[in-house]
Amino acid sequence: FAMHPLSSARPALPASVEMSAHAPSGSTMLVPAAGFCFKGQRDRWIEAGGKVFVNVCSHPRIDPVCGANMEPVSEEHLDTWGLGNTRVPLLVGPTRPMVDADGHDATAVDVLFHPAVVQRAITGGKSVTKEHFRDYLMDIAVKNVGEDHGIKLAAGGTAAMAT
Repeated sequence: FAMHPLSSARPALPASVEMSAHAPSGSTMLVPAAGFCFKGQRDRWIEAGGKVFVNVCSHPRIDPVCGANMEPVSEEHLDTWGLGNTRVPLLVGPTRPMVDADGHDATAVDVLFHPAVVQRAITGGKSVTKEHFRDYLMDIAVKNVGEDHGIKLAAGGTAAMAT
């Protein structure tokens, strides 16, 4: 992921951020942590093989979840109340061609969130299930991949893959 320079108020770059010759000048490459993957079918199957694999990843440089007041919510809030009525920042990476397990053309894209929400999508919170977090992240990932790349996934055509 290439990111343009951030304000000087940000902390020094962690080890998971690298400079790369492939990034545009003045940007840094983020190396995300693995989360989970889901696949979907394009609304129009004939486009690029039809299958789209979305990797839900995390990186600490992605802003944390915020409440309506635009202040970060607490870990306790996430564990107890989940993601309802919150703002969930994300970063959609570039699409890349790939070949699926059957040898068919497909598309892959990474969507990065703050580590606190991706971890809960894998383990759940105190009183909120992992499915709540996973389904919420999948819904907003589909929406943003569509907005950023024009990839419309068929309604009801997404499914989380086994981790």
